[in-house]
Amino acid sequence: GEIAATRPGALLWGDSLVERVLDLAKKARASKESGRATLGIPTGLADLDRTLNGFNPGLYVMGGSPGVGKASLALQWAMKAAEEVPVVYVTYENSPSNLTLKAIGRLANISPSDVDRGVADLAKLQEGAADFGRIAHRLAFVEGTASTTTASIQGQARQAMARHGDRRYLVVVDYVGLT
Repeated sequence: GEIAATRPGALLWGDSLVERVLDLAKKARASKESGRATLGIPTGLADLDRTLNGFNPGLYVMGGSPGVGKASLALQWAMKAAEEVPVVYVTYENSPSNLTLKAIGRLANISPSDVDRGVADLAKLQEGAADFGRIAHRLAFVEGTASTTTASIQGQARQAMARHGDRRYLVVVDYVGLT
């Protein structure tokens, strides 16, 4: 976590890192003693959290064949993270409204296609919407375009942190690269 928050390419002497390492160890111990499963941002998947210690500063890339559920998994992680920290979800494939429908449907155990076909149980969907409301204020969607830059995403993440007075955040970029 904290050790990675250095300027890339900087010359870092070992003696300057000792205090950071000890602070990180103290934070990890306090986290463990508090019953928290991870020091990082939880993914919601116990085995993955155990392996990664939650999401920590850095880049995580998920790949796979079309249709295997990468976007669904990324949305699940974003929803779990939004229980604790602001999340900026940049989407190039789904609209923000569609992702919100998928999130509510997941919580209500209703398929978005049932909603589209008009056969969804509206009472269950309303319950899912209420559950989503508990995290919705910390989950922002951005429709990515060809002009979306890492700088603009960083700016939006800083806005999210400022809005919530938080020092941590998660950015998810859901991008389908065509080859």
